Amino acid sequence: MFFTAFTVLAQAQVVNYASLPYYQGFESGVLDSNWYATSSIATGRIIIWPSDTLIWGGDTAQAYAGDKFLGMDMPTGGTLNLNEAWLGLNTQGASSLFLSFWWSEWNDETSPEDGVYISSDAGVTFTKVLDLMGGSNTDLNWVYYNLNLDSINLVHGLSYSPNYVVKFQQYDDYYLGGGNDGFLFDEINIAAVVTSAHELSKNEFNLFPNPTNGQLSIIRANDKSTLKINVLNNVGQNVYAKSFAPYLPINLDLNLDAGIYFVEILSNNSNVVKQIVIK
Repeated sequence: MFFTAFTVLAQAQVVNYASLPYYQGFESGVLDSNWYATSSIATGRIIIWPSDTLIWGGDTAQAYAGDKFLGMDMPTGGTLNLNEAWLGLNTQGASSLFLSFWWSEWNDETSPEDGVYISSDAGVTFTKVLDLMGGSNTDLNWVYYNLNLDSINLVHGLSYSPNYVVKFQQYDDYYLGGGNDGFLFDEINIAAVVTSAHELSKNEFNLFPNPTNGQLSIIRANDKSTLKINVLNNVGQNVYAKSFAPYLPINLDLNLDAGIYFVEILSNNSNVVKQIVIK
């Protein structure tokens, strides 16, 4: 599993909600007004760092792109602290949204509190949608996430709203560049998948058998273009991708754990998503 599901109650804090699309690469050196940052202990730290500033044991923290990244740590050390960075988004009426970002860590242990959370109600209630597992990652190795928010909303009973909040969270007791604990974030982007004016009808594609043991065929009725097939898990992570030339049969061999998945079919900038169950 990629996440541990639980819900957290909080007090709403975001004041401004960004219009879409939204991008933040932290190059300005300050968080814009759509962010709210808080720590459970006053000395907790959520700040933007320049590359080459944090050095320890022969390693140097670098931004994934550009010169700056967002860091979370506990500078005084020795006391467990919860860091939260909230991003407010106006997603009212949106569809086909994806949240992408790059994440790294530096000797950070895995804690159940670590991860990405989403709220549809201005941060009154948060639902965890992704684990960020520091103990399983190589130090200072950047990992890319591209989450299908439509799928996440469907699975977790969330919905797009004028007060949609994405929260990035880290829990640990030491500091970047010496302690040594901490998370790094860069290149955060929320945007819709661009679709053509003549979006594919879901009825043009039939998937069978469904439920399936992993063998899945896709029959296309009228569309004869090159298709790209993505399979996403229940938190919107891509677990399978393959392209099929025009007119060729589409047969998938999905070696995946039992559960609910979403098959995304893309053709000429169109996007159809269908749900399947693997037994």
